[in-house]
Amino acid sequence: MHVIKDSADITTYFVLRDSTNHAPKTDVTITDIDLYYVSHRAAMSAKADATALAAADSAHADNQAYHVGQGVYRIDWPDIWSGNVGTTVQLVVVCSGVDTTVLEVEIVGPAQTGDAYARLGAPAGASLSADVAAVKTVVDTVQADTDLLDDVSGGLADIHSDVAAVKSDTAAILADTAELQTNQGNWLTATGFSKHSAADVWTSGTRTLSSYGSLVADIATAVWGAAARTLTAISDSSGITTLLTRISAALSFTGGNVHAHVKAKDNLDFGALEKTSLNAATPAVTVSDKTGFSLATAPPTAAQIRAEIDSNSTQLAAIVADTSEIQAELADGGRTDLLVDAIKAKTDKLTFTSGNDLDANVQKINDVALTGDGSATPWGPA
Repeated sequence: MHVIKDSADITTYFVLRDSTNHAPKTDVTITDIDLYYVSHRAAMSAKADATALAAADSAHADNQAYHVGQGVYRIDWPDIWSGNVGTTVQLVVVCSGVDTTVLEVEIVGPAQTGDAYARLGAPAGASLSADVAAVKTVVDTVQADTDLLDDVSGGLADIHSDVAAVKSDTAAILADTAELQTNQGNWLTATGFSKHSAADVWTSGTRTLSSYGSLVADIATAVWGAAARTLTAISDSSGITTLLTRISAALSFTGGNVHAHVKAKDNLDFGALEKTSLNAATPAVTVSDKTGFSLATAPPTAAQIRAEIDSNSTQLAAIVADTSEIQAELADGGRTDLLVDAIKAKTDKLTFTSGNDLDANVQKINDVALTGDGSATPWGPA
């Protein structure tokens, strides 16, 4: 028997047979019938006691039954068909004096009806009609693009002709390029290139490479002649103007004096350097030997530095020795550690029963043994 997955109100019919002669039994009391079911790979359900239907055509009612005749009994089942397609459910009918009857039901997928087709392997909520609409949209786009080709003047034939013309022009360009690459080695000997000398190429109206003219004088005048120390334009050479601009940017002038950063070098005599020749903003300095300007306080010599290090190293050695001695005494088995252990051994024997009061067991006073317990028997000498 097949039942569609998630069906509702399923009714089955069983022939109940006498457990002695196995003939159909027509006098079974409906309320004596016990109903069970076993889903795929699951435990048997709890027992459901059947109740009687009013008639053979009564509306479906879960776990109810009716004898329709000739030992055939109608059984109405609850909705137990939610298992996966392809699995089974065993329907079990049990009654005293009747053979136990089992019916296997297979859960199947919905049958094809009309034009509603199941979309195999589709995710939940997928729509076959939506897929068809999407395909139709793509087809319409292809059709529109094809129509554009037909709208071109002359149709596809003209397009093929235009492509052939472009291909021909491209081939001609490639040929010209190859010719240029082949002939470039002959340019130096070609007419119009080799007949001129270097002087012909580089000579200008007022400046040539072989004759400087007033170039040097122009540079000197531009750098040193202006009262405000700015460059004047050199009209006959933009390249020289750029050069002089960079020279001016590299120098700084104040009140007719050029700013200079002077570094002391070996064998340079600073004694001849006049302080008044420095920029007025330069602070007063004292002149020393070739090593440069002297400090207000002379730095320590190498010997003084060495002596200070030796003095501190001796003190550090003494500190290290004392520290090592302290560590040895505190270490396990050291002198301090042994003294602490001995004290602890003694104090461990003390007893404090009440607060901080020390318990005492007096055995002797002035070397005389004591007797009694201080209660019934008074204390006294032995």
